[in-house]
Amino acid sequence: ALEVCQKPLETIRHFDLTYVFLLGVEGSGHHALMALLNGVCGSSGDCGSAQYVATPAATNALHGAVHALWENTDAAAVTGLRERVVEELGAVPQRAVVPLPGAGGVEAKSGAAVPHVWVFGPYSQSGEPLSYPFGERRDATSRPELGDLAAACKAAGASLRAVALYRDPIAATFSRVRQMDYMLRGHVLTQARIVADNLREVSRQLVSMDCGAGGTIRYEDFVAAPASFIVGLADLTGLPRSQLDEACGQVRSDAPHDAKASLSDAELHGLRLLFGYTTEGTLGLAEAKAQSWGALLAPALNLRH
Repeated sequence: ALEVCQKPLETIRHFDLTYVFLLGVEGSGHHALMALLNGVCGSSGDCGSAQYVATPAATNALHGAVHALWENTDAAAVTGLRERVVEELGAVPQRAVVPLPGAGGVEAKSGAAVPHVWVFGPYSQSGEPLSYPFGERRDATSRPELGDLAAACKAAGASLRAVALYRDPIAATFSRVRQMDYMLRGHVLTQARIVADNLREVSRQLVSMDCGAGGTIRYEDFVAAPASFIVGLADLTGLPRSQLDEACGQVRSDAPHDAKASLSDAELHGLRLLFGYTTEGTLGLAEAKAQSWGALLAPALNLRH
């Protein structure tokens, strides 16, 4: 049976840098959350007094190092790639461009010592938001353990915090199919199998982390009431509530698209069987546990308050 640690979240103020890592299958909304947090907190680089979000110039090399680690298929190269991640993590605070209040507005000073810096990811070195895990890569070295990244963060004097987004799997499947219509038209079940596989992987990675280092957001709840996640996100990541309030205030809920209405009866029946929905068409914690992704619906990890 799945067991989720319920130990209270601990402060992370003793670290200079926090890497906020967002997980989610394609179509779960994690890219939007990455852009939202990075856009609001990183627009000026300033996240409050003595608290900063690293600029893209400070983090490009780090994102490239993490990307190289999980794309790697050579087991002999893993150690060297991990060491590169440690080096790049340690270099971020020194590279961060920190805005300082001045007579003429905000002045940038390079190399300033900062008490706390946040980095969001995963992004590619070019700034493109990436997904973790990749759906098409199944060999062992193409999915770095979050525990390895946490160890790299610790070695660099930083901490890793993971936020996993969970969306109704049929809706996530349809979102990806609609986005990649030219490739996935007529292949709904193929994409659904990728979604199911990645849900299991995200859940496994999440529960492998230290207690208090990870949390979950239900996409449907976040869109409906984003403010209800401000306290949980602040407690988990250490980000100032004022910045999270601004970020969540930008969430706009359009009329939801009924994915199920866009699928044929045969497709919908196949998806419900694959994902383990009940005969009534629901999928809750018990069904998620049976499919080995129960952590994503575990109340103890839910960041909603």
